[in-house]
Amino acid sequence: MTSSQPQPEELQIAMLGASRVGKTSLLAAIYSQFANIIGAVGQLELIPDVASNTSALLAERLAELTTLADEIVVKPEKGTRGTADVREFIFSIKERGSENGLRLRFVDYPGGYLGADSTKEEKTFVINLLKSSDAVLIAIDAAALMETDTRNRSWHGAINRSQQITDLFKFAYNNLTSPRLVILCPVKCEKYMLPFQDLRRKPEDGDASPNNLQARVEYEYRNLISYFQTQPTNIATVITPVQTTGCVFYARIEYEIDDVNQKSPRFRFVRRGGRRAEYNPKDSEQPLLWLLPFLLQASILKRPWYKKFVLWVLDLDKNIKSSLKLLEGKRKRSDGFKLIQGEHLVEIK
Repeated sequence: MTSSQPQPEELQIAMLGASRVGKTSLLAAIYSQFANIIGAVGQLELIPDVASNTSALLAERLAELTTLADEIVVKPEKGTRGTADVREFIFSIKERGSENGLRLRFVDYPGGYLGADSTKEEKTFVINLLKSSDAVLIAIDAAALMETDTRNRSWHGAINRSQQITDLFKFAYNNLTSPRLVILCPVKCEKYMLPFQDLRRKPEDGDASPNNLQARVEYEYRNLISYFQTQPTNIATVITPVQTTGCVFYARIEYEIDDVNQKSPRFRFVRRGGRRAEYNPKDSEQPLLWLLPFLLQASILKRPWYKKFVLWVLDLDKNIKSSLKLLEGKRKRSDGFKLIQGEHLVEIK
């Protein structure tokens, strides 16, 4: 970027969710599939910041996701490695050939910050993160949301912590003075997004469907959605499921006796299609298709008057706006996807 041009505004997106829900894996899917739709149709580029570890961190997670075994056991509390430290993933997004664009900072904190044994400082960090972020991406463990065990027990409350998240938002979003976008994003949801005619469906899938997934999100997060509806002019809310791998499906809940003789759940996932079923996330472009128009508007609102004038005279937002217009028709609003409120905040103007 030449020194005569205004520097891009930085917009912050919080990645919210409990430990091992899959926040970093969600961001890796968004990053890895960007070129397939957003880049191809909208002629936009997503460029990792060279001064940070963004590219290396995502490459490491992608290497793990592309070499998954045929069966995976996810241990929500003690199992596979979660994020140990606060991580920031920084990108520039702009149209090819253009110097002007947006700078996005995704913040992924340790999921344990929402745990029962988290410190006051850790909880305060999450609240301040919500207050300072322009948008929030809530990663929801779809299997915990949808499934019950043989005794009809659900692990949604313990794993996804929807009521705790609601309480955090009520504290952080009290008397908002600027717009926010909140995306409810079920992940690891391959089983629930299969059409009934898909050959990969199995008898045990029962009535699993995109519409049932959407309905369950709306029901389990009804208190949060109701709170957002008290501020309809300032909060946009959307449901966008992302199939994090595209090839690994929920199979069953198992239990393991822990050190204090209590049963801990283990979620077993299996690859459908054998080794030929490769890592191929689906709908990972959808969160960005809602984020980008909102964040462009947010960046305009944040600009001082003199910068607004310069950008208006040079028409430097024209290219990214034209790309977003091309992508408008790619945003999904049915079959598991829903814009709940805030159409005016996510319009491409």
